[in-house]
Amino acid sequence: MDGVSWRVLLDELQAAYEQAERNEPIHLPVPSMPWRVWVRELHQYAESSERVAELAWWQTALDAPALRAGPLFPAIEPHPQPQKTLLKKLSPELTAALLHEAPRVYRMRVDEVLLAALARAIGDAVSRDEVLVELEGHGREDVIDGAELSRTVGWFTSQYPLALPRGTDPADALLQVRERLAAVPLRGLGWGLLSCCADAASRSALRALPTPEIGFNYLGRFDQTFDDASRFGFAAETPGDAIAPRARLPDRALDINGWISGDSLALNWGYAPQFASDALAEKLLASFESSLVALVEHLRTATSQQQPQQPQQPQAPKPRPPVPDSVETLAQRDTIAASWTARAVYEASLPVPPADALAAWFARRRPQAANARPLAAPSPAVPLNALGAPATLFCLHPGYGMVGEYRTLAQALNGRVS
Repeated sequence: MDGVSWRVLLDELQAAYEQAERNEPIHLPVPSMPWRVWVRELHQYAESSERVAELAWWQTALDAPALRAGPLFPAIEPHPQPQKTLLKKLSPELTAALLHEAPRVYRMRVDEVLLAALARAIGDAVSRDEVLVELEGHGREDVIDGAELSRTVGWFTSQYPLALPRGTDPADALLQVRERLAAVPLRGLGWGLLSCCADAASRSALRALPTPEIGFNYLGRFDQTFDDASRFGFAAETPGDAIAPRARLPDRALDINGWISGDSLALNWGYAPQFASDALAEKLLASFESSLVALVEHLRTATSQQQPQQPQQPQAPKPRPPVPDSVETLAQRDTIAASWTARAVYEASLPVPPADALAAWFARRRPQAANARPLAAPSPAVPLNALGAPATLFCLHPGYGMVGEYRTLAQALNGRVS
């Protein structure tokens, strides 16, 4: 059961308790869509063409050479060991600055600032410009027509990987992380749908992508779960281990959970001893805190009038030349010419990737010797599906060289063949 469900249950439990105190019949709010109905609808939604096409986005976002440069934390022990945990509470002053300065200056959420600090801390420690992290979302996305989930109890949590840039300085790190998170389709819901509900080839394509060694989850503000009139509150004593130590064998180097309770940000810094020693875990936690302090200090000194410089937007592609008038005239009296004219107009509407993206794609498939001359950037081409598939299919152009007739085939082979 997820955190939102706990709030629903506590609200209803308190309402029922107060009604019982007044010797009144128990009347609870009308429940929203049942969880089992949501699951059934979500499976149908996962089969839509938009979600199937999302595979290409994940391949582009995660299939980068920087993410295939080897593990961040090579194994130091041959066998898995029970997870260890460091608990850190940040100062109320730092927490208050994080809560108030981030939305005021850059209009950022707390979790975005925390992730920027994490990317800088880990990136500095392992000398990487990008760090792959598994993130969590609430999963209650507005994707099913008529679905109302405000009072539904269940497990909706979505999990998805995302590469976070370290950035060159605090401002650059904050902006890049914010933009990277904003670009994720449906806040990561599609990753889970593809992983569980897509065809075997698509699932295989996802498994071939790099795997995160770090998990991060920001749970929000626990101090707002109960108001002053609430009959419930957090227990002061420790609940003990929820999982037996020997049953808690982690498969990731780091699992980090953060939340705000009272006036402080708390961090549960879990680490796997087979990947990180006690000294390294403590060093990474200290580096994270230092990075967060630096980012918050930057937010403090920045003002709303001094807006950060936005990254340069890519120039819009130049419009394709129109179909020659002579062909248009011919098409009016020749059905074959009309057919090819329609195909030309269709292909002119397809997006053309930048030359450097195509050059990188060709370079990955045609590795050169160290002393070979670099190849010139290939001429622009029209990709009909994702470029990150494990195999490449070359087809001869029929007729006048149009590729539109391969569109259906390319979509059917998406994720398996480029």
